[in-house]
Amino acid sequence: MVIKKRAISEEDKLKRRTKILNTAWRLFKQKGGLLPTVSGIAGKAGMSKGTVYLYFKTKEEIFLVLYLQKVAEWFESSIAPVKERKGQLTAEEIARVFTNHVIKNPDVLMMSSIAKSVIEENIGDEALIRAKIASAGLLKASGEIFSASFPGTSKEKGAEITLWIISLITGLWQFASHPPHISKIIKKQNLTVLEPDFAESVTAAVAALIRGSI
Repeated sequence: MVIKKRAISEEDKLKRRTKILNTAWRLFKQKGGLLPTVSGIAGKAGMSKGTVYLYFKTKEEIFLVLYLQKVAEWFESSIAPVKERKGQLTAEEIARVFTNHVIKNPDVLMMSSIAKSVIEENIGDEALIRAKIASAGLLKASGEIFSASFPGTSKEKGAEITLWIISLITGLWQFASHPPHISKIIKKQNLTVLEPDFAESVTAAVAALIRGSI
């Protein structure tokens, strides 16, 4: 007698996929920015490694999806206020809009810092192409809003400014953030110039970039 397995519904597949992503994100934050293994993700999610591989080919592919989700959340929280108050916000106000989200949610910057060297280098071309198309779409959307907010700024220039803002924020975070033992050495040697207050510095830096670009 052959026992037929019940087909998994699309809803159940989505729930499993979401559980994998949520578990991976939680472990990533717990590990301080290190990618957990597929075995670790599977164990915490209460499923087998084989099940995880049905949804994602590699652990890097899992984190590419997460990275794009977190960046999209960042953009949405930043773009909406600028769009609502089109042409009414100063460079400083736009800078605060772009930086507030990552100041409160620095984990997205932690992931951004390894996006190219760790994540993108270890995924297939198909997944990479999807990711690049999604990233380009976010930049174009932001570029359109910058163009509408600042007369004389083209959509292409707006997208370019957005790219500069992301690069500046990510780079400054990497420069200003240190593990506790390194931070202790910096303070002991009175080298605090190497560890500026990120929240204060990043908003001022982004405002200066915007003023000089429009």
